[in-house]
Amino acid sequence: MTTEPAGARSAIRVEGHGKRFKHLTALDGVDFAVPPGTVFGLLGPDGAGKTTTVRILTTVIRPARSTPRSARPATCGPG
Repeated sequence: MTTEPAGARSAIRVEGHGKRFKHLTALDGVDFAVPPGTVFGLLGPDGAGKTTTVRILTTVIRPARSTPRSARPATCGPG
């Protein structure tokens, strides 16, 4: 589980992120927090779940289990 210092706020916080496609576990217990004003990148090898994570956070697909939280709704484009 992601822990943050007392009083800290996250622009994005994900706890227990998980996704299965039939018999394939694509994500299992992913946790991370992104502070406001931070540039954040997902890095990893092919098949690590980067695209699946972004698709869940942008509500393109539903998570099997997760607690995603954002400071404000996602937007596309300026502002």
